[in-house]
Amino acid sequence: MTDPASRAADPATSHEELYELASDHPELRPLIAENPNTYPDLVDWLASLGDPEIDAGLRRRGDATQAMPASGAANATQAMPQLHADTGTFEHQVPPQEETPEEGAAYYPAAPAYPAAAAYPPQAQQQPAQPWPGYAEPERASRSRSGAGCCLLIVMGILLVGAVVAALFLLPFQLFGDDEGEPQQDGVEQGPQDAPEQEQDPEEAAPEEEDARPAPEGAVEMDTFSAPSENIGCEISGDSLSCTIQEYEFDAPEDCDGPVTLTINAEGETQTSCDGSVSSQTSHLDYGETAASGDFACSSSQAGFECWNTQTGNGFFMARESYELD
Repeated sequence: MTDPASRAADPATSHEELYELASDHPELRPLIAENPNTYPDLVDWLASLGDPEIDAGLRRRGDATQAMPASGAANATQAMPQLHADTGTFEHQVPPQEETPEEGAAYYPAAPAYPAAAAYPPQAQQQPAQPWPGYAEPERASRSRSGAGCCLLIVMGILLVGAVVAALFLLPFQLFGDDEGEPQQDGVEQGPQDAPEQEQDPEEAAPEEEDARPAPEGAVEMDTFSAPSENIGCEISGDSLSCTIQEYEFDAPEDCDGPVTLTINAEGETQTSCDGSVSSQTSHLDYGETAASGDFACSSSQAGFECWNTQTGNGFFMARESYELD
């Protein structure tokens, strides 16, 4: 779409659009006054404004002697012609009809007689209209804004490329650091100095053994004890724990025809023997209780006796029906 200034000077512009341009763009009225297609009512109104630039446009149009009043300023308050509600054209003063229409015949006002385009000077028809000097074309402003946007994008692109180059340059220093070695002396490269070793607390340096199984809280300190039935008797002698069963129903180890003894030592090793006996003990380990002494512990239950080395977690289980070594 052409700009408003070009449309105001174009002889092909319709009356309606010329009217709207004259109403919305006061700066274009000199061009509209010079346009040969401007209809007479609008010419009369422009001439009544008393504007020197508009008067000059009317004079260039060639019919100022007919359109301009003797004093344009005297009619400066004349209102713009309004759009006709029925015909869609602008109202024009029609001379009174000399003949009276026949009775019953429809009456229509005569159409305004506007000069044909060929009646106007050829120069006005052939030369393209020049934009009004005081009118700023929006397209140029938009081109200026788009040019500024392009410049901004170019600057941002240059900054981004510079950041990438700087990152690639600094990457080797970040990966390998500055301590790649001291200057060589006598042909031998000096490596980075070792960091001083931090002293550790011996208790923290020695991790707990994963297999350790301490005695539960509430364990009773006892060296000798027996089951409530007195069929099993146990003794803790400092570096070992032994329990002997008098009557049993499991298959006895080889060469055993009497009581069977199970033993666990300080290293967590277990073994069986047939040389023990169950003596009457004054201390009974009731069901649900645990006895502990040194690195050994035993728990009593109705199922049997379970004893183990609290440092290694190894031990054995003994009952009338069976026994088991870890």
